[in-house]
Amino acid sequence: MSMNTIEDRLRKAGRDINTAVAVSSSPSESPVRSRRGVLRPLIAAAAVTLVVVGGPMLFLMSDDSGVDVGDSGVSESTSFEEAAPVVKEYWALDGHLDSVGSEEGWLCPVRGPEGYTSIVAPSDVPASLMVDLPGHEAEEEFNRSDGPECHQPATMVLVDFTDSSMQKAESAIAVWPSATRWDDLCLEGCAFSGDAETPTINGQPALLHTHPGTGSIDLWWIDSSGAPMYAQASGVTSEELTALAGFMTVDLEGHSVGLAVLPDSEPDPDEEPLPEVLEGLFDRLDHVEITPSVGVWDDGYWRGAAYFSESPGVVITTLFDAAFDPYAMLARSVDHAELVDVNGSVGVLVSDGFDRVTFRRDDGAVVSVDAEAAEENSVDPVEIARQLR
Repeated sequence: MSMNTIEDRLRKAGRDINTAVAVSSSPSESPVRSRRGVLRPLIAAAAVTLVVVGGPMLFLMSDDSGVDVGDSGVSESTSFEEAAPVVKEYWALDGHLDSVGSEEGWLCPVRGPEGYTSIVAPSDVPASLMVDLPGHEAEEEFNRSDGPECHQPATMVLVDFTDSSMQKAESAIAVWPSATRWDDLCLEGCAFSGDAETPTINGQPALLHTHPGTGSIDLWWIDSSGAPMYAQASGVTSEELTALAGFMTVDLEGHSVGLAVLPDSEPDPDEEPLPEVLEGLFDRLDHVEITPSVGVWDDGYWRGAAYFSESPGVVITTLFDAAFDPYAMLARSVDHAELVDVNGSVGVLVSDGFDRVTFRRDDGAVVSVDAEAAEENSVDPVEIARQLR
């Protein structure tokens, strides 16, 4: 499964970090043929580790629909009319949200295993995505649209920070409602590297993935209310994560999750007691965020710009994602991520061979700055992010 152009890699920037990590664990499978040799590994990293989080995002594969498909497996077109029928069916749901029963719609509908992107003129891209690095000209620019896309915010985020600065974490868990399941994303087109288990939660089979070398865990399950749920976790055990999933309840009308026992609170004797396996986890949690989660349809415009043909290189990507949450992004890998300040906005800095910072600007654009690691003249992506205009 290779991605052969800069466009391919930048286009993947808003896609599922879970699947992207699995794919990128085998670098030989993702060659890049860039016109800028020094930017090759940097653009590769920007594609698979720009960790925009909104639940299980989509690393999409194309079928034999007749649409031109590159090695990336993503339909590359210059006209929306050329999109495959399954993509148009998804676009037709723009503004629609699913429900579990009779409650108000709140779940992003399932998006199948096929993607699409269209080349657009710079004048078509929303002004808030036209972010520039003052004093420098972009050497390559890409203006694209994927069509409307639904993003689901996290409904619960739990973080155990290492100290009072609340920048680095020892463990983190993020939970989303998700009608899209692993089987929806990977019918035939993608492989999983790691351990898979099928624990029973609420009397129904769940699916748990453990990623090798990262300690991160993905979990899909059905709440007792019937709501489909998804979680990412890092720095916790699979037993803790599955116990937490079984302990929480979903409020279908309030569109949020609940816990009978909250960290740092006295348990109600009339409520279900905290499972023993969760006692240690709850004792060490510093940040607990529980909020309603209602899917949001964003337009699919995105812009990528590559700077500097000489090392170190920089790639800047902008898009819209109403579900962006830097605290939830810590759940991907607490070993390689920390929170940073970008002009008053909380961003997340990921360092794993390349340095990248992702944050939301006041105008709503989600920006990622990927900087190539270099022995000399190293570039700080956070400082670059603070300079963007």
